[in-house]
Amino acid sequence: MAATLAAVVSGFLRFLPIGVSATPVAGPSTLMDVVFWGLVVFIIFLTIVAVLQTREKYLRATYDPSLALRYWEAFEKMRETGARRKAALTLRNYKDDLDKITKKRHELAPIDPVLDLFEDIGFYLRGHQISDEVVHHFFQRWIRGYYLTAKPYLIAWQNKEPAKWEHWPSLFDAVQYIEREREKKSGKPGGEQEDLDAFLIEEIGDELHCPTCGSSKTAARPDA
Repeated sequence: MAATLAAVVSGFLRFLPIGVSATPVAGPSTLMDVVFWGLVVFIIFLTIVAVLQTREKYLRATYDPSLALRYWEAFEKMRETGARRKAALTLRNYKDDLDKITKKRHELAPIDPVLDLFEDIGFYLRGHQISDEVVHHFFQRWIRGYYLTAKPYLIAWQNKEPAKWEHWPSLFDAVQYIEREREKKSGKPGGEQEDLDAFLIEEIGDELHCPTCGSSKTAARPDA
């Protein structure tokens, strides 16, 4: 940053009036010129510093992964404990009953922990504690997969309790907007084309095909 400021100020000084030079001060008029142009250069210098600092803060806030890493670890912990497998199994086995939140309350309950985790991320996204870009980078595939497969369940609960999982729609819209913009630039379809049943099967893991085998499969962290 210091080099950039020095180059700008050096370039600007080339355009100063001839009267402003290293020649000893000849009179009041010359002194006023020196003071005036000195203030101009100082103001420009402060403006450049402010702009560069603002840009640095923006980039730091936009790409700060600390909160996302915390939630990524929690999300992976849910794989280890089987919470994600249970949620995906429930979504797959009860896909036609997801709106029966009263009659099937006990059976559908395993979906809740995954939805709760992403609801927290949506809350922080709305409060500008984490950026759209970081959320997309870490979680886009899972936000899309769980939102679209659990949508009847989410809608049923929000009809009953409007504040429950209220940040899910905006969370989904935020990451999908970035996904669509990237697809436009690349001209290639992204994760939007992924089959939802295949997504659930991957979340369930090996247990779907071999209930006694167990699964040690762990997703690679997006920034690894």
